[in-house]
Amino acid sequence: MKPLLALYFFILSTIQLGLLLGLFQCSRNQVRAKPSPYWMGSLVISVAALVVFSAGILVNQSGAANPEFNFTIANTLFYIAAILSLPKSSDY
Repeated sequence: MKPLLALYFFILSTIQLGLLLGLFQCSRNQVRAKPSPYWMGSLVISVAALVVFSAGILVNQSGAANPEFNFTIANTLFYIAAILSLPKSSDY
């Protein structure tokens, strides 16, 4: 079951990475449509958090009762990504 859960989070990170690369390619070609650098940073950090989370699932030997430090790092990255994705006052 652990490999399937890790694969699920890895697939989510791959989807977000594809979104990030597509937005980056679009923003290079079009001058008028520029995404927020905070939102792009949020995507980068979210991809990193999902990769850390999926790796943490694979290496966790102690079970759900005693999670490892990888999950703390991943959750911290998720919080940072959520804060970066909030609209700024200059976005209005």
